[in-house]
Amino acid sequence: MTNQLFNSTGSESNNSRAAAFEDQVAGWMRSLGWDPLCRNVDMYARTNEQSKGVDLLAAFDDPQLGHRQGLIAEAKIRHPLQGSKVRTEVAILAQKVAQLASQVPRLDVGEDVHVTQLGLIVYDAHPFDPEKLATALSVMQPKGMTRAEWPKTVLVVGPDTLIGLADAFSKAEPKRFFWPPYDRTPGKWAHAAPPWQVTAGVLAWRTHDRKRVLWLRDPLPHDDDLPSVCAIAHDWQINFDRIICSSLSRDRWATQRTRWESEAKKAKRRQVGNVPNQVEPRELSWDSLTPFVDRWGKEAT
Repeated sequence: MTNQLFNSTGSESNNSRAAAFEDQVAGWMRSLGWDPLCRNVDMYARTNEQSKGVDLLAAFDDPQLGHRQGLIAEAKIRHPLQGSKVRTEVAILAQKVAQLASQVPRLDVGEDVHVTQLGLIVYDAHPFDPEKLATALSVMQPKGMTRAEWPKTVLVVGPDTLIGLADAFSKAEPKRFFWPPYDRTPGKWAHAAPPWQVTAGVLAWRTHDRKRVLWLRDPLPHDDDLPSVCAIAHDWQINFDRIICSSLSRDRWATQRTRWESEAKKAKRRQVGNVPNQVEPRELSWDSLTPFVDRWGKEAT
């Protein structure tokens, strides 16, 4: 029976801050074209087994594979965010997705989900250091994480992604997102954003007035980073109107402006793959989640 898969209260249901954050993450997902199916519930791998808490079960349409994918997400508040804790939570979610994925199509809300292979952890964390998070994830050992037993991917989102997208969306509201080409599969524009690009911090979208925007989360610290951005435009065959760089400082941009203008001039010789004459250095801080809460906090009311 479908109803036997649910328990109406999850492990964090009495924590008002956690519940509000889960609702805000659900609003963020909707802006990315992902559909939250249910929140803060317990699911059972099989009837009569011990239940497992699920903060958010969502789904999105993959335009390249042509099917609807499920996504099991956890919204976590961690002050401070510790690398060992992140690694543990990634491993736990990997196991949870593997155990619950086959049950998603049995749910009334998930009957159109073709496959569930993704886990997503979204962190409200302070203090937050993107480099420390990257280091914590880079040293994870893949031992035992075979495709037969585990989901292909567990993605992690920190405050830098949440704040960066809140800021970028306020300046250029997305209508359609770009799924980059891979192997022999061409790139496609779609209603939903590709989760892998969101967590990588390199996301392209088209606004309601058809402006093409490239969002870059990270600070571009290397001298070859800016030419690489031009290469992205060429590889994706997109003429970008705006490039928003969440972490790029104005001082760093000042030292790279001349080189960028030279690269942009070269790009304009091509029929596609053009870039604007300047990027937008936002120099954002990750000290407060306020921009994210201001934009999606209404979801908690």
